[in-house]
Amino acid sequence: MPLVTQVHAILLAGGYSFGLNAATSVMRYLEVHNINIETGLARVPILPAAVTYDLGLGNPKIQPDVQMGYLACLNASPHRPAEGVLVPVPEPLLASF
Repeated sequence: MPLVTQVHAILLAGGYSFGLNAATSVMRYLEVHNINIETGLARVPILPAAVTYDLGLGNPKIQPDVQMGYLACLNASPHRPAEGVLVPVPEPLLASF
């Protein structure tokens, strides 16, 4: 029987390698909320993650960080996301994170 039979969250982020910063707080959120599996040595959240190279879109100095990952967890929903065209967020709004 496989050790992992479910995932607890999926992280998709932009920002190339900087997007991995968001994974830190997603893991922390899952750990704090006791969302994990027993591995025999420790309880571990299962978090598949992927980042894209999108530094050419918008301002490359604005990168995903730990706060954005935690905020994403707080705003997560069990409901199916809406579909449609993504609307760009103005840079001043992004800078406020």
